[in-house]
Amino acid sequence: MNGERGIVLVIAMLLITVLSLVGAAANRSVVTDTAITSNYLSSLQSFYAAEAGLERGKLECVKRFMGGNWNDFTSLLDGTDPLMSGSPSSLSGLVLTKAGGVVSSASLTFHDRFYTVTISNDPGDAGGVNKDTNRAITISSTGTSGSSTTTVSTMMIIHRLPKIPGSISLVDDANVSFGGAAFMINGNDHLLDNAPGPNPPRYGITLCNTIQTTSFVASALSKNQKENVQGLGYVPATSADAVPSIGTSSELTGAILESFVDVIKRVADYTTVAGNNIFGTAENPKITYISNQNVSFSGNTSGYGILVVDGGDLDVSGSIDWKGIIVVLGGKFRRTGGGGVNNVTGALVVGGGPDAGLELDLSGSLNLLYSQQAIDMVTTHINSKLGGNSTALSWRRVHRN
Repeated sequence: MNGERGIVLVIAMLLITVLSLVGAAANRSVVTDTAITSNYLSSLQSFYAAEAGLERGKLECVKRFMGGNWNDFTSLLDGTDPLMSGSPSSLSGLVLTKAGGVVSSASLTFHDRFYTVTISNDPGDAGGVNKDTNRAITISSTGTSGSSTTTVSTMMIIHRLPKIPGSISLVDDANVSFGGAAFMINGNDHLLDNAPGPNPPRYGITLCNTIQTTSFVASALSKNQKENVQGLGYVPATSADAVPSIGTSSELTGAILESFVDVIKRVADYTTVAGNNIFGTAENPKITYISNQNVSFSGNTSGYGILVVDGGDLDVSGSIDWKGIIVVLGGKFRRTGGGGVNNVTGALVVGGGPDAGLELDLSGSLNLLYSQQAIDMVTTHINSKLGGNSTALSWRRVHRN
């Protein structure tokens, strides 16, 4: 009997030991699961804080670009932006400082979490650290929650229409030829109906980062032709020849023009001109993008919006009435003939891309009238097609701890 009692005692002790081990394991599992859950929650919160910083950085960059009427991000990257003085911007309260080639913010609070934002130039930009030539920048944000940190990064591009500094803007190269005196190039502002507009005058012809000089282009104009290039700086003929309106600008570069075209071509309304001679109306302007082919308008052509001929020539021999912008990228614009209505109200941009040799051959009847109203119409349509004025080209999580 006593032996049986001993066995029961041993069994009871074994059961107690086993139950104790099971309880300890269960407690350890609960503690581990709690720690895992806490770490996961902390990591998730750091990710959301980083995302919040990324959105705030994007908003700040767009705000400064649009509000400052910038053409690129150079003044932000090189630290000359007036808002870099230490005062927060009026929109987001974000204070940015420049150090070591990187623009960064102080640590900011987001629902008891923290994030910092850094802004740098696109690594592939030929302009280097401080000069933006393609309107693309890299924005990174590091979020912190407890001991967890997460860094996310995006490359953002602004697709705002580049500043167009003249009735005709010649980009990178300015090899020109003029024939006859049936053309008028006028940089004074016009409305869509060709009546005088309220905005300041621009140059009739603007050389944008070209190796050619204004005197080189002026020498291609005869005495009578000089009187047909009017706008900013124009002086009518007296006893001396007229001084044509020809100036320079560094704001519009081939890289910016190519970057802009690369964005809008994805939302083009038309990608061919075959069988068509009407490209948009006042109520419904269009984006027309033609790639790697020469385009010839020999009939009666009209349009509202923007026409881009990329990698080919544009030859206009018939009548044309265009309200908006015409861009010839990597080719030449040639005008011959006359008769009928012959107006481009808005702007003509030629250049960028491969060297086309002769960029502008103006020998026929054509009125090239600068119009801010027409340019604004194009801007509004492009933004409506793209859903805003910026696009995220990439996103990645760089680091998570």
